[in-house]
Amino acid sequence: MRKRLGLSFVLIRAAWLILLATMLSASRHPWPRRPNGPTLFGFLLFAWLLTFLLGVLERIVPFLASMFVSRPPAACR
Repeated sequence: MRKRLGLSFVLIRAAWLILLATMLSASRHPWPRRPNGPTLFGFLLFAWLLTFLLGVLERIVPFLASMFVSRPPAACR
């Protein structure tokens, strides 16, 4: 059985869908015909980057936090 990967991978999958929407918005709507085309492209690109970054950080930060937790030395136990 496959392990549940959690919210972080939901965010990463959503980021890939947003990236696809970004590329489609750039290819299907040329800039001269749409006055808000560059704004839409920039917003979707920022949304993709933010979603992907949050998904990756949600996996990495707990690991990094566990590496920096101070434990008592072995001699003091």
